[in-house]
Amino acid sequence: MIYLDTMIISFGIFGVIYYLSTVEQINVQVEISRYPKAVKVLLAYIVIPLIYAYTIILYAYFVRILVTFDWPKGIVASLVLWYGIFAFITFIAIESIKFDKKWIQLFKKWFSVVFILPLIMMINSLLIRVNYYGITLPRYYVLIISIWFSFIIISSFIVKKQKAVYIALIGVILLLSSSFGPLSGLEVTYRNQESRLISIMNSNQMLKDHSIIKNSNISQEDKETIISILEYIESIDMTNRIEFLPVGFVAYKDLEDIFGFPNYISYKIRDDYVYRIEEFESIDVEDGSVVFFDINRFDEAYAESLGQLTLEIDYPMVKIASLDYELDLNSLIDKLKVLNEEKGSLNQSDLTFLYSMNEFELSIVIRSIEINESDNQCIVSNIQGLFIIKETN
Repeated sequence: MIYLDTMIISFGIFGVIYYLSTVEQINVQVEISRYPKAVKVLLAYIVIPLIYAYTIILYAYFVRILVTFDWPKGIVASLVLWYGIFAFITFIAIESIKFDKKWIQLFKKWFSVVFILPLIMMINSLLIRVNYYGITLPRYYVLIISIWFSFIIISSFIVKKQKAVYIALIGVILLLSSSFGPLSGLEVTYRNQESRLISIMNSNQMLKDHSIIKNSNISQEDKETIISILEYIESIDMTNRIEFLPVGFVAYKDLEDIFGFPNYISYKIRDDYVYRIEEFESIDVEDGSVVFFDINRFDEAYAESLGQLTLEIDYPMVKIASLDYELDLNSLIDKLKVLNEEKGSLNQSDLTFLYSMNEFELSIVIRSIEINESDNQCIVSNIQGLFIIKETN
């Protein structure tokens, strides 16, 4: 904590006071007569050309989206957000610098207009995500930055002088309002997610007089939505504000007792399937050897000792050379999908696979498995769980 306190005092108190002491008094006209040559060269010949190139690529991508009506999932905001921040900082930086280069004059004059389409695409993408999944902190701050971008565009047409002052002022106002009070990111996020939770529970007759009525017969989609909302509210430490939840509610432990269905979920994110259990149940490991595994498709090959045996893990293969045994992790995919379609949700027994070999029995107990689907092909991209080996005689 001493380092954090030192940083806050240095930058938040001393730094601000020192900086303000260098600012000229009110009504004193200050002109910057000369910029460092290196800065001008960097802006004119590297930064602005890069912005031009990225803008062309971005427009080509947006034209493709509008022509094919194939809206990408979750990437448009990222593509535009950092580009917009970088470009507008450059836009503000060159406002008072005199350049005789034609491409810089065009950038000053037209960038605000050119950015309108990317801004519309970003806001539209954001609204789609909010409609499906509600407001989260990242989406809320993307919205705040979108408002700031909009103000910059409007001010570029209305304000002729000292644009940077007004842009900075509105930025500070937005930052303060989104950090404190009823419009803070946490407050807005919580109210939105709570409203979604209450709406889903009311539609399934799960709320009466501020009390929860268990209902295990709701749709799988509603189960997954309720779980994801509760887990998100838990992640921002605000479950204690939900009146109908008991004190100390923890989603992965208390869900079945309170809501009537377990926190074993499988759900689809973009083109990924994720199967997981939040906590292992009792597992019989008597007379066996156990090792936890976390296998990623991008990991290098490695070996794990498992009792008398050695597991050789080289994605996607798991081998026990001494027993001439090997398992392709991708072979688990079809089994999991069939189980999910049949049952709607999976528990630990569904995520446990037994393999017999010579005098040994290998159990694979999966805690989470992520399956990527692309071009009608599925592969395991990450899998975590336990390897348990026992002698059978």
